Amino acid sequence: MRIWTKPYRKRDGEFMVYLNNDRGVSLGISQQRGYQSSKASRGEKNLWEAFCEATKSSTPVATGAAMSKHHEEFFLTFNDIAFAITDVATVGGVPTGSDGLFVVRDGNVFNANFSN
Repeated sequence: MRIWTKPYRKRDGEFMVYLNNDRGVSLGISQQRGYQSSKASRGEKNLWEAFCEATKSSTPVATGAAMSKHHEEFFLTFNDIAFAITDVATVGGVPTGSDGLFVVRDGNVFNANFSN
């Protein structure tokens, strides 16, 4: 299954991150509300679980990110996983090699797309 993440800015200025998979399931995570698993469909729960597993088994683009030192344009943390948009090719003080949206877990920085 392929999983990709996309940032989205709502009309009120709030940032959200959407997780999508190749089965047509989409899951939104916001700064204000997070992700309400009690209201999620089985497909959304499966997507979240697959996403968490992908962050454990994928190869990071950088390691050693100190999220207390982030200076990204957008930053959201949910369940020990951070989403960061950078325009300076650095996340948590470590170089990423490019700008864009990155996923951070346990100091490891990942690209925003996963496939298994």
